[in-house]
Amino acid sequence: LIAPMCSTVKMRNSCRKLSIAWLVVALASSSQIVKCFDPAAPWTAPPGTSFPYKGLETNLDELARKQASPDKWISLMTFTGGIRRFGLNCLYSLAKYGNMPHYIVATFEKKSLDTCMQLNLPCFDATQMIRVQIEDGAHNFGSRESHAMWWAKQNITLSLLKQGYIVHGTDADVVFFRDVRKSYGHIFEKVWADGAFLTEEAGPGSPDDMNSYINMVNAGVYALRPSNRTFHFMEHWISGWEHMDQVWLNRIMGLSYMFCDSRASCSSLKRHHKAAFYRHPHLFPGTSCIQPLGANPCDTRRLYVHFLCTVGWNQKAKAWKEMDLWFVEEDGTPMWADGAEVQGTHNGTKHAFCPCPGIAWPNVDWSPTRRSLLDMVPGLSNVASSISSLFSKPPAALEDSSESLQSEDAEQRDSVQLQPRVGRHLL
Repeated sequence: LIAPMCSTVKMRNSCRKLSIAWLVVALASSSQIVKCFDPAAPWTAPPGTSFPYKGLETNLDELARKQASPDKWISLMTFTGGIRRFGLNCLYSLAKYGNMPHYIVATFEKKSLDTCMQLNLPCFDATQMIRVQIEDGAHNFGSRESHAMWWAKQNITLSLLKQGYIVHGTDADVVFFRDVRKSYGHIFEKVWADGAFLTEEAGPGSPDDMNSYINMVNAGVYALRPSNRTFHFMEHWISGWEHMDQVWLNRIMGLSYMFCDSRASCSSLKRHHKAAFYRHPHLFPGTSCIQPLGANPCDTRRLYVHFLCTVGWNQKAKAWKEMDLWFVEEDGTPMWADGAEVQGTHNGTKHAFCPCPGIAWPNVDWSPTRRSLLDMVPGLSNVASSISSLFSKPPAALEDSSESLQSEDAEQRDSVQLQPRVGRHLL
């Protein structure tokens, strides 16, 4: 959990060691005042506070370098001023309860960027990455603007992956309950997956309709590790930018990625040069559509709650209130006694259940005896490869040196060398 907010402190000679959750943002010689800020709520920092990412709004490489964790994790959220409270609520829960203060906020037009900077957030101006003009509003699901922002998010993710970062992407209508890196890291360690997505609903829709709603996973929140397989998957995903990102994500399942739930099955997919993704459980029993949290809000199926299956920001705001999932006031003031310096309406009361203890999905199966379907049926891998080549082929840019399976260490070295041009895919 992020420790209590930093305050102004006097330093002598060199900076004394502070708590790991404190971010020291101005270090200098003896007797200088050093300003600190709470990474869960930098918008509450006093005037005159310096931020290490200030002035890096157009430099994604340097912004990521400043914001990433020492083990190269970074979170990415898209933002407009029209959903300001949702964005701040998400970031507050991400840093405070998800123990993930290492984030970047992407904006797409000047007014939203100005709002982002006024809030002292680590902002990235992604305006050049989209063709659709984005206004500073609350864009609803299915709008042309929201589609463009989602695709830009995936393009930024690819850029970060190719710089060697483990990327955690999130939408703004999400709240985090427990440690992000430990939960996803557990998946990566136990089943050796390349990434993780949320299990979604299957249907309705026709297999022949490229815009139909056939879902295996949700595209809003994910964690991806850098590897040649993941690069290939992301290139393939982005190639479908004319469709909704989630529709295309589910359409290409079996082509550039497949699902696995054990070390054996994930290793099998890697041998067949497919990205190996773990589908974590529904947010609620049998469904990921939003509903009451029930008697056990800290059920280990939940790392977070994402508002799914109902459209409209007013509906989302109502649900967050009913579920007690607002953590900040309209002006961004923290509402609960969870380490924030400024308290809101609850007058020092701790939140009912956040942060949740432990990690999400602790009982993932890592059995080395489980095998993927490709290995269980003789010749099936060859058939699958033939079918894949008939129906879809990744862009030519994907045909690189991955003909031979490289070790994870070698892929990590490759990922540092493959630096994409930001804005390569204008959406």
